[in-house]
Formats: sequence, C-alpha cells, structure tokens
Amino acid sequence: MVRALGFFKGLSATPFIEERPSWVETLADSENLNAILTEVQDFMKTGDQSLWEDLGTYKGQDTGWSQISMVDFFSESPAFSPAFPSTSSILKNSAGSRIGPRHVAIARQKRGKGIPEHCDLFNWMLTLHLPLIGPSKNCGIIVDGERRDWAPLKPSIMDTTFLHETYNESEEDCILLLVDFWHSELVDLERDELKEFLLLTNDVGQNMKSN
Repeated sequence: MVRALGFFKGLSATPFIEERPSWVETLADSENLNAILTEVQDFMKTGDQSLWEDLGTYKGQDTGWSQISMVDFFSESPAFSPAFPSTSSILKNSAGSRIGPRHVAIARQKRGKGIPEHCDLFNWMLTLHLPLIGPSKNCGIIVDGERRDWAPLKPSIMDTTFLHETYNESEEDCILLLVDFWHSELVDLERDELKEFLLLTNDVGQNMKSN
C-alpha cells in the first residue's frame, strides 16, 4: 500500500529499489566503507554517547530506535562532523546535493525492539540503509509486506511511502547509516524547486521531520 501526503506526479514506486544510483556505489566501495565502519566502531567505544537522540514510543510501543543526525530537514547538525569527520566528508563527496530531504544519520535499532508499521508520506524521497555493526539475520525492515534482513555492509534502498516497519529479533543492537535522498528520477531543477517549496511551507516540513 502506498500513501502520500506530498506527491510528485510521474515518479515510479516500488517497495525496494534494486538498481543503485552511482553515488551509492561510490559510498559503498571498500575504501569508503572501511573508513565509515572504523569511525563508527571507534565512536561506539570512546565517543560521546549523549549524542544519541531517542525516537521513543510510537503507537504505544518502545521503538528502541535512536540516531545521531547529520542532516535534519536540510539543516546540518553542528555535532555530527566533529564526531564523524570521515563519514561526513564521504557523504558530501559521494551524494552531494542528492541528500537532505529529511534525515541523514547514524542510527541504532536496539535488540528486541522495532518501529511499528507506518508510512513516511512523501514520494519524492527514497531511503538508504547501510548496516555497519550488528547481526546478519533476524534484524531488518518489512516494506509492503516483504521482509528483508539487513546484511552487514550491504546497502538497501526503499520507498517509504509504502507501509513499513523495522524489527530486531536478535541479541545484538544494529548500527546503520541512514540516508534519505531525492528520488533518482527527479532532475536538478525539480529538486531545487521542491526544496524551496518545502522550506517555505512549514506545515509540510514539520510533517517530514515528525515521520
């Protein structure tokens, strides 16, 4: 099922996107992956854990989801780059202007928890999950009824206008890179106009931040 509060006519929609944009291939090459993974591992050992922001409860359920934001609705967090300088640089160099319609973050899904089924309502963005640390099975996402475990260091892309939920039935927390990015079929002018519209239309922006 697809739901949309913000709808851009003519964009294709499938629960999972199998063809990766070129910038995702660049992001996920071995050198960049190793740099991101090492930085996140070091942060988990010695970094400022107070940077995690909890999603809290949803539909009366403890989601066990938290994240450290690089971008939140076009606004860059001043705390992210000092904590993750290599990750920040790699994202900016690989994705550039494609990132930013909503969230870019290091995220954590705690063991035994998950975000209940919901819809993100905006068809002009897609979401990348890149698992970094955690289990190789029994932890992942269900989109439009299709369950897929997150595979460590393997990027997956989804259209979150389809109903979706996360799960972690393992004994380990999962740490992943989350990147909301502009739908690949939008051209530069369309992205620029959408961004200007969203920044001027506060009610749409607030819905994007809260979903």
